[in-house]
Amino acid sequence: MLMVVSHPHILEEEATYINALFDAGLQRLHLRKPYASEEAIKRLLEQVEGQYYAKIAWHQYHHLAIRYGTKRIHFPEYMRLRYDDPVWKLLKDKQYILSTSVHAHTHTHRLAPEFSYAFVGPVFDSISKTGYKALEAATRKRLLMADLGVARVAIGGIGGHNCQLLQAMGVRSIAVSGAVWQSGTPLEAFKKIQAVWHTTGPSF
Repeated sequence: MLMVVSHPHILEEEATYINALFDAGLQRLHLRKPYASEEAIKRLLEQVEGQYYAKIAWHQYHHLAIRYGTKRIHFPEYMRLRYDDPVWKLLKDKQYILSTSVHAHTHTHRLAPEFSYAFVGPVFDSISKTGYKALEAATRKRLLMADLGVARVAIGGIGGHNCQLLQAMGVRSIAVSGAVWQSGTPLEAFKKIQAVWHTTGPSF
């Protein structure tokens, strides 16, 4: 599976780009806007076609997931560590599809079974986050191959120029961000990655 994580800031014409990405076959958009207000997020979503809401995973303002008819909620690593397992069971019982992130090189334990998948990385130097360096090769391989108890999605510095390296390692799902949003032509950049990422991976 090929996922896209949104630009952290609200962009001009962003809803148009999001609609176009979905039209081109995007399976999952992770809406990550740590600097945006709730009202700004609402304004953005009102311009996205309603048929795509179910394909959007929320990183912030999780309560809005109900309003926009999506059951996908992402808990960043720092947020996941604040809660106990009963929270995940409660959400899972309400049919939410949960995801999280694993960035710590010391992480060795299995995640709660209520999570469907976890972002693992950064596997390469981040394109969108300045100074966000890749995990050491050995650590990267260990995390990508580790039994976390959930599906793994590689993230961090991934683009059309290096995604096939991950595919050769057995990675079946990736998430991209900077390679799309910092390209100047998001739709074309996405299509180039889509053309070389030759696995649809698991569906979740």
